[in-house]
Amino acid sequence: MIIINDLLSWRKEHAQDDKMTAVRTLVERQGLGLQPAVNRLCELVEHHERSYIAARNAVLDGPLGRRADVRTYLSGLDHLMGGSQEFEYLTPRYFGDGSVWDGTTSGWIDLDTPVTRFHTRRWGVEQRLHRRG
Repeated sequence: MIIINDLLSWRKEHAQDDKMTAVRTLVERQGLGLQPAVNRLCELVEHHERSYIAARNAVLDGPLGRRADVRTYLSGLDHLMGGSQEFEYLTPRYFGDGSVWDGTTSGWIDLDTPVTRFHTRRWGVEQRLHRRG
C-alpha cells in the first residue's frame, strides 16, 4: 500500500525534493537510474501484493477463516488498500492540477510532466517533443 504511493506520488515529491520515497532510495542507495528504480519498485509492488493475497487466502482457507471477526478484518484490509490507491488516482494531489481520472489503472506514466497520465504505450522523446510543439 505504501510503496505504490511512492510510485504514483513521485512527480509531486520529486518536485518538492522529498527525500523519503522508495524511488529516491532506490536511485541514491542502489545507484539505479530513474527508469530502473521505477521498474524495481513495480516488481516490489507486485511481489508484496501477491504475498498479501497468498497470506490472506491461507488465513481464509484455514480455521481462522471461519471466524467472522477475522474475515471482517481481512475485508477491511482489502478495502483500505484499494481505497488508498483509488484516492491516489482521484485526487490532483499526485496527478497534478486539472487531472481527472479516466479509470485507467495501468500503463506507462510520464514522470516529467506537470500532469501525470497513464499511456497505453511508452512515451519516448519523440512523443514528448511532438506533444510540446
